[in-house]
Amino acid sequence: MALSRHAAGCVRRLRQRQHLGCPVLRAASTVAYQGVPGAFSEAAVREYFAGDALSTVGVETFAKVFDGIISGDFSAGVVPIEDSMTGTFHSVYDLLLERPSLHIVGEHASITEHCLCTVPGGRMDAIAKVSSNPEILRQCRTFLDKLSVRRRERGDAALSWVPGLNSAQCAMDLSTSGAADMAVICSKTAAELYGLTVVKGGSSIADTNLSTRYLVVSKEPSELALGERMKSSIVFGLP
Repeated sequence: MALSRHAAGCVRRLRQRQHLGCPVLRAASTVAYQGVPGAFSEAAVREYFAGDALSTVGVETFAKVFDGIISGDFSAGVVPIEDSMTGTFHSVYDLLLERPSLHIVGEHASITEHCLCTVPGGRMDAIAKVSSNPEILRQCRTFLDKLSVRRRERGDAALSWVPGLNSAQCAMDLSTSGAADMAVICSKTAAELYGLTVVKGGSSIADTNLSTRYLVVSKEPSELALGERMKSSIVFGLP
């Protein structure tokens, strides 16, 4: 099963549909994302709906985003579908198959900038564990492997990876625990929100420049102007 890869021009066309009466854009609408404030998905919501009077809600899982739309708790949801390095988010594909009543009404491509963060006063040579979303940890494998090599050269144990549900949640947890030997990889926004210090950031963290593509999902389809071009995404399963 696959969704077609979208060009930047299509992204712009879909964004122009924000003002064509799509129900997800009415005043006082609530848009859900997976994670907590400071998550990359929250940033994608704010970028896509820039200027619209909408509220955002973070939930624990992608399934809760979808189910909240079906129940009417949320007007829409923004979920990642693929990134330029590690590929597709298979759990989101599964949800699209399992909840066929929902519609893809937009998409947004967002550049991801990772930051390695510690509690205030944290030092690079004190980091023994790094926590983040598993996808993000894989995206930063080369950098993390180098940290691990340096630890072994000093006679310390190899660096430990600590997978979490969401990068911003990991940042929140570190802020609460205050662990001096722990670092998280998250957004600069999350670091500022939870009082962490950025000790390394930008292109020096990820293996390559990363772009993540998000889908905007709603219970109601978009309303298109007569003659307007529309892109279709087809998801199907095989025996």
